[in-house]
Amino acid sequence: MDGWSWPRNRETCQSQGGDLVSMETEEEWNFMNDAIQRRNTKSFENKWSIGLTKEKKGGNWTWVHGRPLTICKWGQGEPSGEHDAAFIYKRSRNGERGVFGSGRTIWKNYDAYICEISKGKSSFLLLLLLLPCHKTIGKRGKLITTEISPFQKIDLVAVISGGAEVTRGLHRNITLNASLSYDPEVAHADQQRMKFTWHYGKVTGIPFSKQAEAKAKADKDFITAVHESAIQYYGKASGEQISLNTKAMSVNQTYIVKLVVTKDIRISTVYQVIHLIEGDPPEIYQRLEIYFCSKISSYKWVLYQQFKRNTSFTWQRKHNLRLITSTPLNSSDIVIKGGSLAGGNKYRLALFVTITDGFRGMNAYEFSTAIPPTGGNCSITPPSGISLKTDFSLSCSHWKSGNNPLSYQFQYRLKNDLYNVLYRGVNNNINTSWIPPGNNAYNFVVKVIATVTDNFGISASPVSSAVQIKPYQNVSTDFITNLLLAKDSLFQKSIEIGNLREAALIANSVMLSVSQETSMNLQERYKVMNYILEKVSPLGAKTVSDLLHKSSAIGSALQVLEKVPHQSLNISLFSISSMTSLLWSIAQKQLVADTPLTTQSAENLASCLNSVLKAAAVTASEDSKSSFQQQGKLLVKISMKALEKVADSLLALTVPDEIMIPFTAGQLSMTLGRFSLQRLSGLEIKAGKGRFILPSKSQLLLSGVNKTSFVDVQMLSISFNPYTWDGTKERVASDVVTLKLKNNKRELKTSSSLHL
Repeated sequence: MDGWSWPRNRETCQSQGGDLVSMETEEEWNFMNDAIQRRNTKSFENKWSIGLTKEKKGGNWTWVHGRPLTICKWGQGEPSGEHDAAFIYKRSRNGERGVFGSGRTIWKNYDAYICEISKGKSSFLLLLLLLPCHKTIGKRGKLITTEISPFQKIDLVAVISGGAEVTRGLHRNITLNASLSYDPEVAHADQQRMKFTWHYGKVTGIPFSKQAEAKAKADKDFITAVHESAIQYYGKASGEQISLNTKAMSVNQTYIVKLVVTKDIRISTVYQVIHLIEGDPPEIYQRLEIYFCSKISSYKWVLYQQFKRNTSFTWQRKHNLRLITSTPLNSSDIVIKGGSLAGGNKYRLALFVTITDGFRGMNAYEFSTAIPPTGGNCSITPPSGISLKTDFSLSCSHWKSGNNPLSYQFQYRLKNDLYNVLYRGVNNNINTSWIPPGNNAYNFVVKVIATVTDNFGISASPVSSAVQIKPYQNVSTDFITNLLLAKDSLFQKSIEIGNLREAALIANSVMLSVSQETSMNLQERYKVMNYILEKVSPLGAKTVSDLLHKSSAIGSALQVLEKVPHQSLNISLFSISSMTSLLWSIAQKQLVADTPLTTQSAENLASCLNSVLKAAAVTASEDSKSSFQQQGKLLVKISMKALEKVADSLLALTVPDEIMIPFTAGQLSMTLGRFSLQRLSGLEIKAGKGRFILPSKSQLLLSGVNKTSFVDVQMLSISFNPYTWDGTKERVASDVVTLKLKNNKRELKTSSSLHL
């Protein structure tokens, strides 16, 4: 059997006197969510078909017995406008548990399904899991069929605060904390039924003494491998947090702590090596919470990779760390560039800190790099076609991963340099005719980038496919009306149901075809662009994909229009301002899987604001007697504030002393950076044709600078200034250059003695 579609699953339930399950209350959903969290399916996506479907007329989602959907449990980006059947996830690819997802009734999947069966006054719940064997449990009128799952439970994660190796002082007790340990199968902070057992002892034997000799010769870098044969345990304790009395310990001795975390049949173990030294060395914990931070005089980062030799493991220092980081190795933060570390390896990252009193502390964390999806390919067919006419098939196949389900993203960049996403979800094959034409300067070639990502957000290297897409020829008024303007057009239907993705794809394809159509007069083009602006701008955006869809459509319309009508300008700017707020919210979450699209959304919004600034500045330079002049000035101020929030969002994705971010959007250039205080002295910032040099340390005066942990630098250069300076009404073309310095609360700071 190739698989069971949603209708087939429903038929199976109906054949047993029931139907696919309905969940009309929070209580019913809570019960169902709790039930599926304790089960797995044969489907790698761990999802069950449920009795929720979309009406053909009206497009409303209702339960199979006709009652409306009264609880909102849709997952991020759901439901898709083209889908008509629903299922419930154990955990979606975004990590959400028990959320609803959408699909097509015609799809064939090995999905599990949940039946609700009534027997007289009793209600029965039947979870059918498409597994080779199952067992039935009957209890008080409830019949639950559950699987004998062939899948193992996910391992517990045991964590000791401080990392794999630390230094501690002799004059204070040592606190051992396991609160960061968790069970991946439940909520991250839920530690119910988890037991913590501590074993502590000291290191003895030859293996460690030999390592100590080697360490003494290797510029005092601590790096200790754990061998049970060389550990002499002398104590045991239990609890999430315990304390060790250092009075019974010896200075310059190496101690070992072993944490054993247990739950059900699972056991997870982690070690911490403790070097006990004189005095009070700085204590470093996860997220670099460093005690005595005001006294720190230097930082040093060191990276080791684990190798297996014969039957034992050794750590080797990676001497190319400076080449694979975007931060200095003597900074308080470190960023290792993506793609620099090979998948499937184990690393240890150590930080050595020296304080002004001369004491030295260290912290080391071990981490493993995941193996991304491998072995597959992605393609687009046919190799050439016409926008809005040719159906293109984009597919990815034969990708393998141990962390299913996989998700797929197909993306392209418009010829006006705006980004957009064709699709982002679990389907590995899509068909569409809504890919905009390419740039005629490059023979209309469009590059489609496919990215395959596993369940934990680890992506394979993007796969690029080139396709030639020419604009639709002889775009007539009737064609535009049928596709865009008519009440029953595809575009209008997408607007009515709030399908932002579909509306943006149609809009971009139409606009870029119209912009190259010589048979249409200027008035007809303006009508199309204004209509798109007025229809797309009010649509709500909730996800980073929505941001790309909406900003690309609005940005394309604004670029085509040489002069934006006042009403359209107001609508556009209101929508753009709303999107910058969403961008800031998404950036603060710092989700690794969303970072590329977040950055692209920021560039799209900057391009939109460049167009708005240009249009608003033209309005502001009109006759002073016109009421539009004040409106234009106000729009310029609002646009600049929105642009500042875009910069704040990009900086939220960075750490102090990371390489500065330069980007250009139209006539606008920005350079952004986040810096520790000591690196501001003499800092040179360039953007466009402008340049700033901050004063030397002795001259640098920042108000309130001692109260911030870093300073954000935002430089803007825009080469359009239409204001008139005299009575000739001739416009002056010059660059406008601004520099903003902000503290860690996003408050503006002032500096003296700036050099241009």
